Amino acid sequence: MPWFPENVDNGPAWTGRGTAWQTVPFYQGILDSTPAALLASWSDEPRVDDPRVGEVVGRSDFLDYVKATREWLALGDATLRQVSVLHTPTRSVEEVVLELTVGGERQELPVAVVAEWDADHRLTSIRIYHSLWPLFPNHHVHSPVIEAHPDVTLPDAVARNQQARASGDLEAILETYRPDAVVHASTATGAQVHRGTDELRRLYGAPSIAGMKPQVTICAATDDGRRCAVEYKVTHFSEPKPDQVGITVYEHGGGPTISAERSYLVSCPAGGGVFDAADRARPLRGRVVRAHLALVPRESAQLGVQE
Repeated sequence: MPWFPENVDNGPAWTGRGTAWQTVPFYQGILDSTPAALLASWSDEPRVDDPRVGEVVGRSDFLDYVKATREWLALGDATLRQVSVLHTPTRSVEEVVLELTVGGERQELPVAVVAEWDADHRLTSIRIYHSLWPLFPNHHVHSPVIEAHPDVTLPDAVARNQQARASGDLEAILETYRPDAVVHASTATGAQVHRGTDELRRLYGAPSIAGMKPQVTICAATDDGRRCAVEYKVTHFSEPKPDQVGITVYEHGGGPTISAERSYLVSCPAGGGVFDAADRARPLRGRVVRAHLALVPRESAQLGVQE
């Protein structure tokens, strides 16, 4: 996901459960395939929205993005750990953890990659969700842009969870989870893991300041009968906290309760963006990546990067 092996030069194939086609994971495809092969997976002009660089539109910008992403992963001595993937006929959601060397230390960056494709299984857009705040707390990032769809349908467990959260009914929230459920929450300081009813009670029972509760707008949902990925926007009514977008993957197994939940939240301050105007006006190069992301240089050969 989302590259397709007939268009990827000697890339390792990955088979999604319940699908009739094979796909190659996002970052693995970036590393293991030629730019021409990646271009062939698109139905038209490439369109990628990545918090690290902003919106990438068109063939030329996409090729610059591929080169810069390869260099970024190589400089961070990155390793990839797949978490899960779900497919529907026109969309897929891949979860992966990038392990990077930042400031001389190994750090984990959880990422969710949403790919849209047409009836011929050719890509139309890619949205990437992650937050670099835990790695680089002083910089701003760009959020993927997604419009809300009024006809979003959620599976029963997820729908009841969303309704309970909106009403603030703590007991109703807890009833939507299995007693041994695990919730991975994305925060500005990093990922937090909560296990079991007692920890979830403390998580959702924390008091909120009157009049400061954010508004959550569901934009899209991707469900394969076992997992449901919900993309949403969070509007804050307090200053100076900016609007945010995020995605949460719910493991429901088709049943009435949720067994696991993983969220990926992206902050988007006004005028945000990893690169300033001068940097965005020219192709992304290694010097720019190093300057803004403070990665330690490594040998590209360690990742098998192809030029």
